[in-house]
Amino acid sequence: VADPDTSPPFDDMVSRAETHRGSRPGHSSKLRQDWLNWDHEYAAWMAAGMEVQVSIQFIADQFPRDTFDDPYTAAYNYGFAFARHFGPTHGTGNVHVLEVGNEPWMSGHGYPDPSFYREVLLGMSRGVKEGDPVMRVLPAVFTVEDTFERMSLEAVEYLDGFNTHAYSWIGTAAGRTGTYPEHPSSCLRESLFIVKYRDEFFPAMEVYMSELGWDAPGGGQDCDFPECVSEREQALYAIRGALLVARLGFARLSWFFFANLKDDENGGTKVFSRSGLTSNAEHGFRPKQVLKALEVFVSTLGSRRFLNVLQEDREAYVYVLGDDGGTATHVIAWRPIDGDDTSTTSINIAVSETPAAAFLLGGVEYESVDVPTVSDGVWTMEISSQPVVVALDAVAPGCSGGCAVGTLCLEGVCTCTAAVAESPTASCDDLDYCFEDADCVSGLCRRFRGS
Repeated sequence: VADPDTSPPFDDMVSRAETHRGSRPGHSSKLRQDWLNWDHEYAAWMAAGMEVQVSIQFIADQFPRDTFDDPYTAAYNYGFAFARHFGPTHGTGNVHVLEVGNEPWMSGHGYPDPSFYREVLLGMSRGVKEGDPVMRVLPAVFTVEDTFERMSLEAVEYLDGFNTHAYSWIGTAAGRTGTYPEHPSSCLRESLFIVKYRDEFFPAMEVYMSELGWDAPGGGQDCDFPECVSEREQALYAIRGALLVARLGFARLSWFFFANLKDDENGGTKVFSRSGLTSNAEHGFRPKQVLKALEVFVSTLGSRRFLNVLQEDREAYVYVLGDDGGTATHVIAWRPIDGDDTSTTSINIAVSETPAAAFLLGGVEYESVDVPTVSDGVWTMEISSQPVVVALDAVAPGCSGGCAVGTLCLEGVCTCTAAVAESPTASCDDLDYCFEDADCVSGLCRRFRGS
């Protein structure tokens, strides 16, 4: 639509598998250009096993504030029409989640007045829920300062969760520079504010991370700006970043972007232009290592859930994954260092289960490796920057998934090491390094379970 106050005629697209609605020869819909037919696009994504999450983007340079006669009503009508057409109750069922906007504060694209977005959020979220209560609704991504200004308590009644974007950059002499996700100074940690906000005020809400990614070469294209990491690092960080996001309590993660962007008219590139899983169209959408790494990740651990932390410090990150019922099935471990650093270190972890098989993540294909050695309930593992996954053979009662750092499994019960005269080794320096649910005790981030 050219006017935001006009309700979009979504039914001009083919819907509900109909193919007879075309009014122009060679077209299967009433649209002037069939490549804009979202019924076709979303249906194809659904057929590929994807859950479609849509961001409804309205930006100031396309729809200036003065083009809205009534922001609330315009947004309500749009949301209602969208949900009726694409929602599962009355429509095609091709869209599961709707985001009301993208980054409304963005310079040059957003709307400086927070009250404007507040009206739009209330109108669109209410319209969606009254059009189809099954469709999930998220707000746009806010800065910390914006959260309370652009979202009213009335709008929260129509929301199913909150939303954020995160990238892993640090400041260096070269400027904003790409780095690994666990880096203590990475701006990725800024995304934690929305989790804390949810935990404090709306604990029943989910949190989504709708953008995460790294720029890197690959697919026949280079990457030469400071935010770039290597092709190997992009693949490893995608896996490690996804695991970290799951551990932090996010319900869903979306990678940005599906493919590299087209270079500008002078052949120049900029941040996000090389964050694709493939090269761009001009280079034939050639797969990068990150795409193949994620395919292995999803095929092997896609149905698993984060259960527990065994270790989380400068030496190693060790997590327990399991099924929806809470049964531990895998242990995954890696060193929180640069992905191009291939050095290894040996760690000892108290795990009650027997390792059955092990493989690496982040490469272009499935790669088996030796399982950890076991002695008196302690695993000895060789780890590197590349995550290693260990499948579990059996689950011991009372210590499902092993015990957290600072505890041992004794007779099926996770017991504090202090009770058995065991001392942790020095690894962390201060409380600021550890996440909020772990403390730096005797030099080690300790997240006790059952002690």
